[in-house]
Amino acid sequence: MLSQALNTKHLVLDADGRHEEALALLLRSEAIAREHDLADALQRALINLAFQYSKRDSPEESKPVDLQGLDLARRRGDREIETMFLMHMAANMWWTAEWDEALRYAAEIADPPPIPHATLQVPPIIFVHRGDVERARATLDAHAEAAMSGEVQIRMLHAYDEAAVLRAEGRPSEALAAAERGVADRQALSGQHPFVKLAYRELVEAAFELDDLERVSETLDEWDRLPPSDRTPFLEGNLALFRARLSARQGEDDRVGELFSRAEAAYRDVGLPFFLAGALLEHAEWLGHRGGGEVALLDEAEAIFTTLGAMPWLERVAAARSARAAESVS
Repeated sequence: MLSQALNTKHLVLDADGRHEEALALLLRSEAIAREHDLADALQRALINLAFQYSKRDSPEESKPVDLQGLDLARRRGDREIETMFLMHMAANMWWTAEWDEALRYAAEIADPPPIPHATLQVPPIIFVHRGDVERARATLDAHAEAAMSGEVQIRMLHAYDEAAVLRAEGRPSEALAAAERGVADRQALSGQHPFVKLAYRELVEAAFELDDLERVSETLDEWDRLPPSDRTPFLEGNLALFRARLSARQGEDDRVGELFSRAEAAYRDVGLPFFLAGALLEHAEWLGHRGGGEVALLDEAEAIFTTLGAMPWLERVAAARSARAAESVS
């Protein structure tokens, strides 16, 4: 069948780093499936198309594709494919900072799920950033066997979640080890894969908490060597953010403000509010130590964190405001 053949060829090209050709073939595969009412081929095309958009840091483009796929899977009574689209939608909503919706989609996954560990994808990380670390830990522990899964994506997802939970528990050394386990599997997945990018981010965060600036620098240099096709906006934002933090830690302030602004622009351009708010807050904290100019940044960050119910981050905002107020009085 032509639609299926084009879809398969897109996978081959994508694995070879020929991402634009791969996407063109996939879009043609989808069009043919629609034209000839080929439900199996269309379902497969929609799954892969949504994933293509997610790899490109375009969750807003993924959403309508995933919703079409979810509707098709439900009309066909295909519970496994329905679960895949529910996982996709939960992830989309996580990225676009619609966390209550993300949890709602995750809650729609059948119990037990047709796909093992399907409910591991989004809830733990939201619980962490809302300050409910005990609930995040309980969810992670309920999926402990995922760490030994034969499916590389499940192992990497568990490692990323585990690293985030361990950091929230104040265990950065163990968090770094968990993140290292995650990135060890990176060769089996595209550098664009969301789990790869998130596992790397947790690795750098843990290294910073350990003040292991050499490990941070090594990782950022590794990112710099990635081919242009793998340097998506989210990765570019992370690279700028962490280079700003590294420069600030090393007392090299000349480019810090520029790098923070570059990170904010990258997150803003692709619509990633949570990561934008984190960059704004960190930028504001740095400016606060240098004598001011941070109020507008704090206001925007606080508005986003309030919408998300991200209590640990709101506590950081409050601390930044208090520190500034204390300096003004003194």
